[in-house]
Amino acid sequence: MIYNRLLTFIILTAFLNHAVSDTSFASNSGQKIKAVIYKTAPYGEVVNNGFKGIFVDYYRKIFDQAKITNYSIHIAPLPRANQGINNGDFDLNIRLNASSLGSKGYKVISTVLKKETLGIITRNGSGISKKSDLDNRKIGDFIGSKFVSNFNPKAKVVHFSDYYQAASLLKVGRIDGFFAASIGGRYAAKKVGIEVSKFIIEVRPKSDISLVISEKSTLLKDLKRLNKVKNAVKTLREENYFRETLDSYLEDKTQKPGQLIPNNSGS
Repeated sequence: MIYNRLLTFIILTAFLNHAVSDTSFASNSGQKIKAVIYKTAPYGEVVNNGFKGIFVDYYRKIFDQAKITNYSIHIAPLPRANQGINNGDFDLNIRLNASSLGSKGYKVISTVLKKETLGIITRNGSGISKKSDLDNRKIGDFIGSKFVSNFNPKAKVVHFSDYYQAASLLKVGRIDGFFAASIGGRYAAKKVGIEVSKFIIEVRPKSDISLVISEKSTLLKDLKRLNKVKNAVKTLREENYFRETLDSYLEDKTQKPGQLIPNNSGS
């Protein structure tokens, strides 16, 4: 009985920490490019038998623009995604504030969007209007993140796995606010049915969203395909594609079945 319980625990732990991957689009055009997304709506989430999210759409657009077909998209919890980039399990990742954090197992390929606001989201009438108001307040932060504790060590950090969970905790009063990127945080709050204040406290008002590549990625030696990816990002940035996608998700204009990617390959 003890053995069976131990085996069950090991299997469940492995499942919870493993990335979920979509169907790869196989061809003979070089080694498969593995792109990973943090598991949090509206950037990446598993819906029924497919994937949906801003970053899912963006990756697909990049590869379509670059005419690259041999790739796979993975959705993973923040710690697993970061670990996978550091050890070379994944090639590409989209990160907030990557260019100013310094290299930690990855290199910035290109800035996708500048001036995305990161801050603390609170409910209307919370009484929180400045940094010191977070003292002894329960403030949500991602599992594995230290943004809140670094910003205000006196805040009581409550970790969450995705924005939906954070918004739900805020709705029932278990936290007083949570750290988030502007679009993602407001989107989740809207989905769970609560009115939130705009960013009263901006933690990083001039953050960026960047596409990064693992320093152990074999794509670094495949300059032809790497340049195709870079050029695709440049073109999409000039077309303002990413900003328009962010805005459309916030306004619920993109919630349609056509955005789902079949998820037939397991984990």
